[in-house]
Amino acid sequence: MQQTRTEHLWLLLKPVLARLTLAILFAIGAMFIFVLVAHEVAEGATRQFDAAAIHYFQAYHYSPMHAVMTDVSWMAGKYGMPLTVTLCLVGLSLTHRFWPDGVALLFASVAGLALIVLLKALFHRPRPLEVFANLGYSFPSGHSFFSLTIYGMMAYWLTRDAPRNRQLVIWSLAVFAILLVGFSRVFVTEHFPSDVIAGYAVGIPWLWGCLALPTIFHREEKRQALSREER
Repeated sequence: MQQTRTEHLWLLLKPVLARLTLAILFAIGAMFIFVLVAHEVAEGATRQFDAAAIHYFQAYHYSPMHAVMTDVSWMAGKYGMPLTVTLCLVGLSLTHRFWPDGVALLFASVAGLALIVLLKALFHRPRPLEVFANLGYSFPSGHSFFSLTIYGMMAYWLTRDAPRNRQLVIWSLAVFAILLVGFSRVFVTEHFPSDVIAGYAVGIPWLWGCLALPTIFHREEKRQALSREER
């Protein structure tokens, strides 16, 4: 019986360990990108590229597309993202997944906000245009960070036990939404492109960390269920 339980546990943990290893390597790579971008920004190496992008999109300030991108940007802003998180918490509570998924979402949101505020204060990079100075510091982009973190968590939960085709559709939509939010921040000229890239780079390891514990708890529940069936 003990041998059977051990085998079941290994079968459950083996794919998780493989994915965690890949996730750790990916997270380390993302952290390296963030450090690299931060260094380049501090040295002024991205100044020409960032300025060119802002100058280009300034021409679209009064276009219909600017209004669309403003709405897209709102999705991951100080009103849109809390609304999304609240709706997710309600859904997780109704499906009896507040623990551990809802707790992980709360931690990702609250602690993530503290992390972004700390990083912005550390780098204290001004906004691309003076008119947006009241929004606070620019680097890294909180919108891109939270869109990757929250939409990534949502996509993971929706595809955790889903068929492969559904996983592909949901993850494609999530990636599209994440990239669209980042693009919108540059389009409305509230962020430099390097701010957005840095926000994504910080968000990847943060997403992995916030999903790690719920994943372990989820597998442990399956293991316990198998153990009860064997009795």
